[in-house]
Amino acid sequence: GTLSGSGFDMDHVNAQVEANIGHLVWDHETYTNLVINGLCAKKKFDGIFVANDSDLNMNFNGKVDLNGQQPSYHFNARLFKVNLKKLGATREPVLCSGYLFSDFEGEDLDHFSGKASVKNIRLSRDQQSLHLDDILLESFQASEEKTIRLTSSIADAEVKGRFYLSGLADAIQLYLYHYLPQYIAMPPSMSNQELSYSLHVHEADSLLHTFYPNLGGLSGSYLSGALNSNKQIFSLDANIPSFRYRNIEWKDILVVGAGDFRELDLNAGCGNMLINQEMVIPSMQVNAMMANDTATLNLVTQSLYDVLGDAYLNVKATALDNRLYLHLLPSGMTIKEDKWQLHCNQDIIIGEHLNISDLVLESGAQQVHVSSIQEKPDALLFELHDLDLQNLSGYIHQVDPSFAGRISGRIQADHLDTDPEIEARIHSSSDFCMNRDTLGTLDAALHYATGTRILTVWPSTQVTYGGQVRTQVNGQIDFSEQRLNLKAAFHENGIGFLQRYMQDLVSNLKGKVSGQLDISGPLTDPEYTGNLQLYDASMKVNYLGTTYTMDSAAFACHQHQIDVTNAVWKDERKE
Repeated sequence: GTLSGSGFDMDHVNAQVEANIGHLVWDHETYTNLVINGLCAKKKFDGIFVANDSDLNMNFNGKVDLNGQQPSYHFNARLFKVNLKKLGATREPVLCSGYLFSDFEGEDLDHFSGKASVKNIRLSRDQQSLHLDDILLESFQASEEKTIRLTSSIADAEVKGRFYLSGLADAIQLYLYHYLPQYIAMPPSMSNQELSYSLHVHEADSLLHTFYPNLGGLSGSYLSGALNSNKQIFSLDANIPSFRYRNIEWKDILVVGAGDFRELDLNAGCGNMLINQEMVIPSMQVNAMMANDTATLNLVTQSLYDVLGDAYLNVKATALDNRLYLHLLPSGMTIKEDKWQLHCNQDIIIGEHLNISDLVLESGAQQVHVSSIQEKPDALLFELHDLDLQNLSGYIHQVDPSFAGRISGRIQADHLDTDPEIEARIHSSSDFCMNRDTLGTLDAALHYATGTRILTVWPSTQVTYGGQVRTQVNGQIDFSEQRLNLKAAFHENGIGFLQRYMQDLVSNLKGKVSGQLDISGPLTDPEYTGNLQLYDASMKVNYLGTTYTMDSAAFACHQHQIDVTNAVWKDERKE
């Protein structure tokens, strides 16, 4: 290229530049095929810049004047393909194209005046594209009041008042310092900020889908408020029709906040909370206050159908020495008609690890104790005491078969921060009943791995009745493959629980069964293989009104077939 002119510093240089740059390293990034053609004179540039790099393909034409108190920028640019990550504008690879127009002046953001616009812009990421027709940024001064306004098809925003953009971060830090003095330092400098702000979101789904696929909603949201550091005033009002994170969605969110240098108060309400598009909570209210490293939270939810009743959670949180101490205040919830209380005598500590000491959920004699395990920081221990099976069945609408009795035991959840695994040892503290038939005392040992979705039933799982082991079960159920492989052994087991399967035909079913049975195959259609011996059996045939008895019979099960031998039924006359 060529360079002709005079002067060796920016104040006196006067030169015509015509340069073809084959290779340029800027901010540790390499660019190729660059062209500069223009006039440089006394802190002014008037000309063109053309880039044909694979990550920077654009044309620039305009003037930049750095003379005077307020530098001016008047130019337009055509962006064919610009990799914003390579320029340091984004963390992920995002390609940009469109038109850029600038007509503003100012040495920094505090003195920015004029407008800049982007038209027909397209952003692409991971085969997802976002098209925006027009984005306009304006800044102007009327009397002593400054206005910065952003207008686009996605959202409109405005900040108005006596403020300095360079000091807004310090102003926010000043408020946070009064709320969390142990963690937020006093800002190094302070300037008076008096402003009002507003944000109206038109359509945000396309933007979120492209850059933040886990988020959704926000379209139609409106946010407004004010900040006055001189009068120590902060306010926030938000109306959000919908907000989604992954498969959880909140609807009709209202937020009202107010604060000063002493405390911050937030009140929020939500219409519906949905998981997988199914409503789980019809409404909730949250009240929170923060001051001097301490926050209080009050959460109230309304009932859902006939299962979950009203619930309330009250917590006081204090930050100290890089830890968060949660003090649980009186809290509880209603399930069906049962009132459950939640309490903890010691603070829950959230730091490098979670520390819970005897968090209790109780309803009458029923109790669930939750504690962390000191030698396993990513594990929790749940201790169950006298949980009522009849009530638990009612919570999930389990009617047939019905269960009764009380269970106790321990459940340990390990590796909660990776792939949780659950080890459970459950026993019945009273006789275990199914459909009013007493089966005996249950003792179950189970393991479930969330990574593989395999439930293992350990061989020590058994039902005991009259001091003798009646049933033993072991094996695995694979919920990922929807298959099972179980082995069951019966020792003089009562057969009354089978009544439910033939109640239209027979009643008063009695008898005992012994033997072994293998259950394997698909969950929906398993195969039964094994040999069972039935004896001392009796039943009443409803149609005939006659009771039949049988001394013994042998059953051989294999491939969906049952072979019966030595089965002799006798009526009341022994015929």
